[in-house]
Amino acid sequence: MTRQISDRQCAIMLAISIVSLKLLILPALLSRYTVKYSYMSVICGLAIDFVFMIIMLAIMYKFKHLTFSEIIERSFGKVVRYLLNFILAVYFFFKGILIVKETHNYFNETLFENISWWFFVIPMLLLIFFIIIKDLKTISRSVEFFFWLIAAGIVLTILVPIKTVDFSNLLPIFSKGSLGIPESLLYCNFSFGDYFVLLMLMGRVDLKTKSRKKILWYATITNFLVVLFYIIFVAMFGDISVNQGLAISDMPLHSNITSAISRLDWIIIIIWSITLIFQAGALFSMSCACLTESFKFKNKYIPAVAIIVSIFITAYHYYLDLEGILELIISLPFSIITMTIQIMYPIILLIAGAKQNNNRKFKACNAVIKGQIKIQYTQISKPKKKKLALNFSLDANMAKEEL
Repeated sequence: MTRQISDRQCAIMLAISIVSLKLLILPALLSRYTVKYSYMSVICGLAIDFVFMIIMLAIMYKFKHLTFSEIIERSFGKVVRYLLNFILAVYFFFKGILIVKETHNYFNETLFENISWWFFVIPMLLLIFFIIIKDLKTISRSVEFFFWLIAAGIVLTILVPIKTVDFSNLLPIFSKGSLGIPESLLYCNFSFGDYFVLLMLMGRVDLKTKSRKKILWYATITNFLVVLFYIIFVAMFGDISVNQGLAISDMPLHSNITSAISRLDWIIIIIWSITLIFQAGALFSMSCACLTESFKFKNKYIPAVAIIVSIFITAYHYYLDLEGILELIISLPFSIITMTIQIMYPIILLIAGAKQNNNRKFKACNAVIKGQIKIQYTQISKPKKKKLALNFSLDANMAKEEL
């Protein structure tokens, strides 16, 4: 498999994935279950994701030249490969749908008083289609180009309101009991599982000796910024955190600094809009790649059109109702399914790695046994050949003497 992207581009795509679903509606959702300690839920969720991320990177290093599909096919066969790719396609599709609805609400609340649904969805679908049909290298380079702008926007969002926050709002930590943390992680797990991006990058990254450290450092710094964002968010809003449906845009609006320097929040709005659009396109591109692997399409255009039509139907069904999608995503059956998928795939890859190890050991033992047999056969057969040659020469000499 030809490697397409650098380790830095891989790290940046992972970092963007970490922040994309965590800084807009998730803070308010987590506050439903935890009120003042949503940052504790985020710390636990990011820690779990980090462990799975390490597992994914270990598998990537083990099979540097193999994609996810190739690893699964070699270990479990084609049927399992097609099934797992189809599940991944649906998983990435729903994540992308959530970001599309978040983007619509974000535009509706921050940029326009009442944006027409058609004026939003048609340009959005065209932009997503354009991103889908591009290859991974093009997408990763585009994200890399905007990365520092996005990082500056997140840091700015954290620093702007820091003088107006009241850190006493962070206490008491377990105001609704410690069970609020596992409950929030269960119902909001769809916003985590960012290590799934690495599934689609397997076999496509130029991994070097220090690549693992670089990727983990990017992830660690991003996780730190996300946790810091939640601490500032809770310190600013306290008990009313649950009412702040668009956290990243609400925080600058409640700061005195933005009023003094004339709508600094517009910079954050523009930067965050770029982030959401790129992440939505990347998720739908991954969904398209999984569909292509699952149904063996010869090109991207057929699955790309199918995804665009599915986005339109889903978006039209829910129309402007973000709450409708959220109620589906945080429902108990949906949460259990997504949590199972997030745990299942790393376990499957670990089993695949173990199976490949056993196969290699078996082949190595088989080679040793064959080598021993070959050596023994050579040692036994060579003297026989010499004896036959000697007998033949003696018989020939005796025949000559008789003549």
